[in-house]
Amino acid sequence: MPSLRVMLLGGFDARLASGAGLSLPTKKAQALLAYLAVRPGQPHARDKLATLLWGDKSDSQARDRLRHAVLDLRRALDGPAPSVMRIEGQTLAMDPAVVEVDVAAFEGRVAQGTPQALEEAAELYRGDFLLGFSLNEPLFEEWLVAERERLREMALEALARLLAHEDEGASTERAIQTAVRLLALDPLQEAVHRALMRLSRLLVPLAYTSGDRFTHDLALPIAPLAGLQRARELAALDPHADAYKFTVAALVRERNRALHALDSAASIADDLLSTKD
Repeated sequence: MPSLRVMLLGGFDARLASGAGLSLPTKKAQALLAYLAVRPGQPHARDKLATLLWGDKSDSQARDRLRHAVLDLRRALDGPAPSVMRIEGQTLAMDPAVVEVDVAAFEGRVAQGTPQALEEAAELYRGDFLLGFSLNEPLFEEWLVAERERLREMALEALARLLAHEDEGASTERAIQTAVRLLALDPLQEAVHRALMRLSRLLVPLAYTSGDRFTHDLALPIAPLAGLQRARELAALDPHADAYKFTVAALVRERNRALHALDSAASIADDLLSTKD
């Protein structure tokens, strides 16, 4: 079990193995933890960290501020579990054996590239990197913006690949959900907007109306594929009776309507994916 979990996608959150939130006294201490956690195991020179977080201070003042921030981190992480921080000479790093970071997990899932891994990556990407976090330090902000854009592009690529897998598997519902996620990340994707609107016009009436979409009372509960629910009535009807024949004819019409809607939806999804290639 990791001694520390750090969540940086969608904001900043750090939790100890007990589940308790990690309490850090300053934003600079949070920024230091975030910077070290993005690449667990990678050593960072103290001088570089001091300049990154205290760029307006003299070298001696910046190093002193860094020492205090490191002490704050060590106090917050103090406990019976193995040490989370590696301090070797003039470098600092997070121990990857006892730290779990959502960014590293997200990048690993994207690299795997399987449909299951891409789905897990989409779940891990709860929002932009360090969403809502800012620091009045130009070098840190430059790094933050670059990381945010890099991870956002990775998320967009992962969702596009996942959408392609779902289309190949004819999973229309999941494809729509993935398209909605794409739009949440990049609202300017007009092709996705148009495709979703067309899919909705086709599939919503099919799923929740028994006839023309304008005749459905939204206050009434209607089972999915309502037009095909009459198939349950056939068992109680005489196969030689007119009522049986009328019901079969109505079901055939509804089946054809459903097949036409599904074929059209698949065509729209294909067109959308071809524009993404």
